[in-house]
Amino acid sequence: MKCQIYALGRAGKALALSLSKIEEQPDVLFLTVPDQAIIEVAEKLAQQPVLPKIITHLSGANSYQILDILKNKTAIAQFHPLVALTGDKPIPEGVLCAISSNQPWAFEILAQLARSMNLKPIAIDPDKTVQYHAAAVITGNLSLGLVQQSITLMQEAGIDAQTGRIALSKLLKSVAENLESKNISEALTGPIARKDLKTIQSHLEILSPEVKNTYLALVEFLLI
Repeated sequence: MKCQIYALGRAGKALALSLSKIEEQPDVLFLTVPDQAIIEVAEKLAQQPVLPKIITHLSGANSYQILDILKNKTAIAQFHPLVALTGDKPIPEGVLCAISSNQPWAFEILAQLARSMNLKPIAIDPDKTVQYHAAAVITGNLSLGLVQQSITLMQEAGIDAQTGRIALSKLLKSVAENLESKNISEALTGPIARKDLKTIQSHLEILSPEVKNTYLALVEFLLI
């Protein structure tokens, strides 16, 4: 018995690489399709006479409830590794994996499978999935908007975009490494941590109105 994967995009390929290291696998079908295609795929599967014991999607924005059309035929679930996947590497070890299911036994099977892949399974309340996913998007996606603003400022300082991007990525990596072992206040460095208002004011004087508003909002948040 092997796990099955429906669609091989970046998430599906990464999952396949992780599963390839596991000999004993449960009867699970992973739907690694875009979020907007989950219901359509579930409707097609509902027409099948026999289904795997568990059908789960990899969406972070939706709980298992999006698969409700299948709930009378099989256990339904959500299985979301909290990491950016490229498809050319397995799911990185040690990352959080949010799991929800309409069946406790299915949750336990998926949690054990996550542990077999060296992930950290956690139960996610199906009614709180939006909050969980918004948190992921703010850090995993919207932070790149800040990086883009920073690249523009680098260019204004005479540094080309590629050099700036690589330098900023290394800076982000050092911040992320600090954050793994320290809380926000301990990981924070620079003028905000020092409450160096003179330096902060000098930044505000050269920023465009749009970037200035973002800068101020985040500074105020961090100073609370």
